[in-house]
Amino acid sequence: MPRETIRRLSTDLERVLVAGAHLAAGDQHLARDKTALDGLATQLGAKAPVIGQLAAATGKVLTANSRDAAREVVSLATMAAQVRCAQAQPAVVPAQIALTARPAIGTPCPAKILSELHSALVESGKGRMERVDQAIERGDIADLRLVDALVFAMGDGYIGEQVTTKAIPLLGAAIVAPIRAKLDFAKGTVTDGRRLRALVAVQGPAARDLLRQALTEGNVELRAAAFEAVADHVRGEAEFEPLVLATIVKERTGTVRRAAVRALAGFASDASLAAVVAACDDVETLDVAAEALGASQHPKAVDWMLERLAGAVAALPAAEKAEKEAIKAAKAGTPVKAAKHVVRPGDLIEALLRACARQRDPRIAAAAMPLIAKRGSIAAWAALGSADPSQRAVIADLLDGDNDDVFGIAAEAAAVLDPVEAFKRLSAPFTAKDREKKKGQARLSAVSRRLEALTNPTWVEFALKILKEPAVVAVHVLPVLEAAKEKRAVQPLLAMLAATKVSDILAPVIETLGAIGDPAAIPAIVAQHEHNDWHVRSRVKDAILAINDPTAVDLVRTAVVALKDANTYEHWHLRSLLDQLERAFPGR
Repeated sequence: MPRETIRRLSTDLERVLVAGAHLAAGDQHLARDKTALDGLATQLGAKAPVIGQLAAATGKVLTANSRDAAREVVSLATMAAQVRCAQAQPAVVPAQIALTARPAIGTPCPAKILSELHSALVESGKGRMERVDQAIERGDIADLRLVDALVFAMGDGYIGEQVTTKAIPLLGAAIVAPIRAKLDFAKGTVTDGRRLRALVAVQGPAARDLLRQALTEGNVELRAAAFEAVADHVRGEAEFEPLVLATIVKERTGTVRRAAVRALAGFASDASLAAVVAACDDVETLDVAAEALGASQHPKAVDWMLERLAGAVAALPAAEKAEKEAIKAAKAGTPVKAAKHVVRPGDLIEALLRACARQRDPRIAAAAMPLIAKRGSIAAWAALGSADPSQRAVIADLLDGDNDDVFGIAAEAAAVLDPVEAFKRLSAPFTAKDREKKKGQARLSAVSRRLEALTNPTWVEFALKILKEPAVVAVHVLPVLEAAKEKRAVQPLLAMLAATKVSDILAPVIETLGAIGDPAAIPAIVAQHEHNDWHVRSRVKDAILAINDPTAVDLVRTAVVALKDANTYEHWHLRSLLDQLERAFPGR
């Protein structure tokens, strides 16, 4: 009896230590342990005085205020461990074996902001989505102390979907049991649909039993959620194909039918291809059918797409003429009744081009290139993946034009040309006459996103030269210097940091300095910690951690001390940064 009571006390203390000592006061499990210990102390008396001491220490924990809670919990845990060690029986170990691997317990959220994040998940109010988004980006939300709050938040009409798709998968297996306990197939609410999708996202094929039950027994919400989960997380699983095909034929509910069409992605049978083809003729399922076609493994999928694309292109002039006539007739008071659910040729062309962009076949480029003039980036993306060098050069020429819709794909095409030609095309926007105007900035933004992989000496020297140009131009060349970790860029970047307060410039400059890793940049980076833009403050934290130098500890600590109220949410980045630095460099 005493042995079991003390073991249970130790287990409850372990739970409290993980959850937080401030939660110990009033804990019902510890209260139960104290009652049992009091009974044992009365029964054993002087024979085992340590039992009475444990009961008294447990009483102190239950009545401790927040300031003393940690000390009392640790003291009781130490005493309980000593008693358990004294009760242990020595034994000879027959052989040494490796310890069983266990997943790490994740508690990345700093204690100082845990309560605020918990409130954002379970209470109403402004700014909740922003706090949740920031915690997801930082990874703080994947904290086991927030499991119950996250499961609760899945039912929130405002943040529930974001929590389900972005936060829940970060916790992995730890979140499975709590969600399964809440999943109710009988009610089948929107929240239950989210729970099902979250479980499949975490467990993958291991959640087959839940998917099968939802598809065969579930209501509209659960069936739609199950098909979405099949499309996103167990694509191409053969056992679900018959259920998907049967649903597309029989189902009349739009949401379920659309989800079932999406779930056809990944299947390679003739029946599945035929079902996707038919879904392309219905305006309500066209977009999801195109998505499924793009992922189709059927060897004839490209043949069918190109055949239908050619037909839609041929039918387009007549359809556009008929639409103009219908508009004239409507203005004249004799409207023409439009057919329901009929897909317009123009819509079919764009849907098929999006699907073609995910397949690879030289015939796709040949079919899509003539459509770029009218269909812009959609046609260019479809062509690029299957284009030959001459076709890529034609797409890259679009970077010299005025249509900013195609700048991104044009820069992508230029980046895959031979290195000399790629440099010629991608460097030109940095010296163009309109580089500081709206169109020139759009061109530079498109180029900048393709520069990260370009770290050869030619690009590095060019990037160093461009740092002397206006900041709105120079900022676009930073990916080269960041990827190359070019230390010669540190002083020019520090000058840029001192000369501007624009967040769109400060954030990438700080990020680049962090990637380069020169400790000389630490004071200037820390000085930006009170900027009013959250992205800048976040980059300050990330950059200092990336530099990983002990000289940052005192600077950050001084900045924290100087704050009027360091415990407010807007200073989470600085508190979290100091916590991580003090752990990385103990004794500083």
